[in-house]
Amino acid sequence: MPSKVHTVYRTVRTGIGNAFATPVKVYDDSKLADEALKANAQALAEIIEGNIIIRTEKGPRAVMTVKQLLAELGISGWSYSVLEQEVHQGLIVTPTAAIIQ
Repeated sequence: MPSKVHTVYRTVRTGIGNAFATPVKVYDDSKLADEALKANAQALAEIIEGNIIIRTEKGPRAVMTVKQLLAELGISGWSYSVLEQEVHQGLIVTPTAAIIQ
């Protein structure tokens, strides 16, 4: 009998219409995935409203917003979503620093 997993994905859209999604984390409980989705979206909302600050001889100075920086890098949007997937007699392996070493 297949079981289900819920993967939180980060999707980045570019100014020319391309998009790519990367998995953030996999959960076996949809409620945990929804909580992670909300937490990631909240963190993104807080970051994107911030400013890029540089140090000058006269002290710190805001040079642009994070939104402006993302636009300069060609990023037009950034969002999170949850995808439900069935797992058939398999293992989900998430690499960690210890495995990569």
